[in-house]
Amino acid sequence: MSKDAVVEVGTQEELHPTVGRVIIGEVVGSFLIAFLGLGIGFTATTWSSPTSSYFAGIWPTVFGWAFAIAMAIYVSATLSGAHFNPAITLAMAATGRHPWRLVPLYIACQFVGWFLGAAVLVAIFKPAMELKAAEMGVDFFSERIGSMLTSYSPNPGFAGTAGFETHTFWTGFAVEAICTGILVVMVLSTGANQVNKPPDWAGALIIGTVVGMLIMFAAPISQASFNPARDLGPRFMLLLMGFGDMALPGTGVWYWSVLATTIGPIVGAVIAAVVFDKVVLPRLPKTPVAAVV
Repeated sequence: MSKDAVVEVGTQEELHPTVGRVIIGEVVGSFLIAFLGLGIGFTATTWSSPTSSYFAGIWPTVFGWAFAIAMAIYVSATLSGAHFNPAITLAMAATGRHPWRLVPLYIACQFVGWFLGAAVLVAIFKPAMELKAAEMGVDFFSERIGSMLTSYSPNPGFAGTAGFETHTFWTGFAVEAICTGILVVMVLSTGANQVNKPPDWAGALIIGTVVGMLIMFAAPISQASFNPARDLGPRFMLLLMGFGDMALPGTGVWYWSVLATTIGPIVGAVIAAVVFDKVVLPRLPKTPVAAVV
């Protein structure tokens, strides 16, 4: 790979993005996921009720995140490679798929995009957040309201989940690491070679669907962050809103629980990428292999 080349997520294609393309691709893509993914969570939480069929269950959130991620990849893949996630960027860099000198630019753009998405949502939904807090009888500046915007581990138990008492910090950390590792393996598998590479139009939908499946598993435990920028960008918005320690570092069952949803994904992503290169990649067939009946 040349000095300025990056690998498009989910492909073997090398890109040579300019600074302008990186900024547009990562900021716009991260903003789209934040605005649409978090936004659907807002609507599902603020307007849900036991008799609501439209927002019943986790399915609207799962499909919303899956399609938001696919949309963002379609928009940004040929601009920046469509990372949107510091854990993905660091995993790519650790395995030689991404130049280290571009890592700070990518991560900065990802944080900006996620923060801007959160800021627009707050401008739209803050009155609804306040009404929901009053309806549920909880302090507005609490983790339960903050969980509408960022991720807490363990899940503070606001939108139909059991709450702090059912999980530990280390459970959340492990879930974040494992799920992000699975995501990275799928990202790398879809572009590993021409034998199992999906059509270009399908890659974004596959990755979005994988995230949706992981959300169904991890959301009740750690709110399914899988992405330090998804956690910290909106969390800084909470700081500006006056949430204080409830925003950062969080004051749940473990004071620095933010580490589960920020460091956990990075650990899982880097380990998964290294294991994939050492264990899976050398054993992938170079030509199609007939199925064994």
